[in-house]
Amino acid sequence: MFQSKSWRGGKGFKGTYKSMSKDEVCRGSGLLRATTIEKSISNLVFPMYYLGNMKCWWLILTEPGSLIRFSVQKISFQDCRNCACDYIEIYDGPSDQSKSSGRWCKNIAELLSSGESLYIVMRTDTFWVYEGFKASYRAIPATKGCDLKFTQGILHKRRDRKEHKILKNIFDFIYLFIRYYFTHNSNLGLFKYDIG
Repeated sequence: MFQSKSWRGGKGFKGTYKSMSKDEVCRGSGLLRATTIEKSISNLVFPMYYLGNMKCWWLILTEPGSLIRFSVQKISFQDCRNCACDYIEIYDGPSDQSKSSGRWCKNIAELLSSGESLYIVMRTDTFWVYEGFKASYRAIPATKGCDLKFTQGILHKRRDRKEHKILKNIFDFIYLFIRYYFTHNSNLGLFKYDIG
């Protein structure tokens, strides 16, 4: 709707419009197959500005016995609290009814699926527009996934037994040092503690 006041005039505006099908708006979205070769996905015309009022989705599947490693490499969306305006949301499963792994609008992420599918949704509102996102994905054997831990959208390498043993030795040393210090330094006016 265009509206003007009667007391002051101006040049008005000029715009263009084009009819686009949903397939054009979300070109490249839909069903994708993850293999051991890294592939990438992004919103339409990335890194140019995306369109407003969009909802696009990608379903990534892999073979039984594999997991999907998903990396958000570049991301630029409208910065609203809790990513409420424009965002991508990643679900650990085959649909938006699966468990959500979180929403992203500013920070890059590294995720690992718990099974053979990931579902990604990109939503935008009707206000500001930005570049959007670019991500990569590939399949990894489920046995390799055991070396990785996924928590709150971040992928961590699990510590092996050797690392745990080193950490235990360090904590044991600190404990013995503190115990020795407090039991042998009464001249400092400190209480003697037996923390054993």
